[in-house]
Amino acid sequence: DASVNLFFLELKDNILPTEVSYLERHQERVLSALSYFNESEYSNQAPFTDGELRLACFLDWGLFRNRINIDGLDNLQALLTAARSYDIFAQTAPPAGA
Repeated sequence: DASVNLFFLELKDNILPTEVSYLERHQERVLSALSYFNESEYSNQAPFTDGELRLACFLDWGLFRNRINIDGLDNLQALLTAARSYDIFAQTAPPAGA
């Protein structure tokens, strides 16, 4: 939710986290959550759990919208790579260049 709120505030009202300490804390919460989720290991192929698919969807959305960076978060990168090779997941990806 924090990522989505930050996205819409920037998109609609041009308000950046660096301008409001409350939003800065939301950004820190997102980064903290990514680090936390990276501590777990995930499936490297289908079938994925519901939680893994939801996390992969968030990661893909966050990267597509330039909201997050998962460089150095190897377990999250591996999950997303695996999910992207899962046909059902791949079919829902936004078109390139969209």
